[in-house]
Order: sequence, then structure tokens, then C-alpha cells
Amino acid sequence: MSKRIQLNQFLNRTWPFLIIILATLLLAEIQLSNGQLVIDIDTIFHYNRFYDAEE
Repeated sequence: MSKRIQLNQFLNRTWPFLIIILATLLLAEIQLSNGQLVIDIDTIFHYNRFYDAEE
């Protein structure tokens, strides 16, 4: 019984992290399979920030 309780406590603490990891892997797999980046609304803004930081 104690091992079952420990397993339940472990799963209750880790399931949010597992969902985040699975969502990240899904988004990365989509980009890798297409061979292209997903460009969102603020992508240009972030590229400009990297360019300004390099100067």
C-alpha cells in the first residue's frame, strides 16, 4: 500500500512537467518534419532583438 501511495504522489507532482515536455516535443517534431520554422507574430521582433544585441 505504501508503494502505491508513493507512486500516486510521484505522478501527482510530475504530470504537469510531462505534459509540457510532450507539447514541446510535438512542436519540435512538426518543425523538424517540415524542415521549416514556425513563424509567429513576434518572430521578427525577437530576430531584431538578437541583431541589436550583436551590435
